[in-house]
Amino acid sequence: MDAIQFLGKIAADPARIRDDGETYALDKVALPKKAETQFRSAGGKQYNVESVILFLQHGSNVAEYTKEATRLNVTPIAFLDRKPLLDFLKGSSTACSLLDTSFPPLHATAIASAKRSASQDDDKQAAGPASKRALAGTGARVDTTSGAADREIKRIIQRERLYQSRSTVLQSKGSKSFSKVLQLVTKLKEEAKKIKAEAKGGETYQRYDQPAREEDEFGIDMAKSYVPGTILNKQPEKKPKEAPKPRKKTKRTPIIVVPAGTQALITMYNVKEFLEKGNFQDYASLIAQGKSKPINAVVSRKHSDSTVPYRIVDNATVLKLEEWDRVVAVIVQGATWQFKAWPETLNGKGPVDIFRRRKGFHFMYSNETLNKNVAQWDVEVLKLNRTRRHMDRTAMYQFWKSLDKWTAKHFPDLRT
Repeated sequence: MDAIQFLGKIAADPARIRDDGETYALDKVALPKKAETQFRSAGGKQYNVESVILFLQHGSNVAEYTKEATRLNVTPIAFLDRKPLLDFLKGSSTACSLLDTSFPPLHATAIASAKRSASQDDDKQAAGPASKRALAGTGARVDTTSGAADREIKRIIQRERLYQSRSTVLQSKGSKSFSKVLQLVTKLKEEAKKIKAEAKGGETYQRYDQPAREEDEFGIDMAKSYVPGTILNKQPEKKPKEAPKPRKKTKRTPIIVVPAGTQALITMYNVKEFLEKGNFQDYASLIAQGKSKPINAVVSRKHSDSTVPYRIVDNATVLKLEEWDRVVAVIVQGATWQFKAWPETLNGKGPVDIFRRRKGFHFMYSNETLNKNVAQWDVEVLKLNRTRRHMDRTAMYQFWKSLDKWTAKHFPDLRT
């Protein structure tokens, strides 16, 4: 019976399968658990019989399937591979993208021969690399289609003699003493101390061992040092302390600039919902719902122990000169007119100079072609799927991870 027919019967009724330890049995035929099937994963590895049958038994319950695969240490079927595999085995589909016809097909055999094949595989694994090296050294022809190869390998292993191991090869031969090395090191240390002492040149400074100063060295009458009214005891006039000037409070809230054009994926319409909750809605659906454009937006970045507000703007002209020092990031659409009112542009510079100071991001659909201008700029491209909204949170987490790292490095005085 072909292995695909074997697995197809199990897919129709998983309860019929019988676990015989090293094999799976159905009626009077069986398949070894570790044998590889013709089904290849997206990563390029073949799924074995145990992986496929475990999926057929528990795949209907994702939590139970994951728990069982972990307990048995079995490679689970990838999420995207599960539906085409199940449809093919149940007969709902005549083709399967996982089927690798170039891989040798596996056939179910009678129960007795299946067990014998499993025991022969164990013998081959026990022989290990040493047996392969032994066969390579003999140059003899061995019949690999029968048990003659196993008998030849065992015979060669019995005649092997251990010459050296990885432990014995590190041991020195004969009697070698390293006492002279220790004496040499000690001598070098003593010479280094002697050279260091001579370099200091004479006596060292002693803080407390100082010569006593003569009382009349400076011609001062010590008896009159504390007489009131003398110049030595005159108290300085105290000046009234000036009240400290109030410091001007410096704002530390970071600012993010988003595109004003409606062709961009992230705008004032959806930026708050996306950056706070990871929920993305395109411009067309929001307009259909009757949502209006917010004038101001503040996005809260939640950490484990704090929450940091980020001011969101889409019009660069509303920012004051001192507020540009708090612009930490910009979401680009791809057109150069987005930077028309930026200080760098007014000073004759371009977008390349902007991204040296501010972190640039560009959002696009995964099946779109990258904008030519964006490809030349130093911006991080984050891709969204058109239909799979559960993947939006991944893009949101990547955005905050990159921005947190950038802000901590280039804007340490701002709230992060």
